[in-house]
Amino acid sequence: MKKRFILATNITTSAEDQLFKDKLTAAFPGVAWWHRLNEVWLISDPQGRLEAKTLRDLAKECYIGKRLLAFEINNDGDTWSAISDAGGSAKETFAWLHKNWKKE
Repeated sequence: MKKRFILATNITTSAEDQLFKDKLTAAFPGVAWWHRLNEVWLISDPQGRLEAKTLRDLAKECYIGKRLLAFEINNDGDTWSAISDAGGSAKETFAWLHKNWKKE
């Protein structure tokens, strides 16, 4: 089943973006991506292998010390997984999401 994701990051470099693209396409051949807005990636996995946590962890290897937020968008609802930068508390950083983005 096809899965769709949105990955958002803090400010990144072109080298970090290239590393992420290389790791993503090597780990998940056939994955399509769109990256026309800085710090935002749209990712489509036609084989349904990715999960939000997996995407976040892969991005964490490329965007060291950056805040990351990965959303899975699908017909049954959505999931998300996040990580804060070294200087922030994940609980504080993502409190709004925990409060307002949870399923009913």
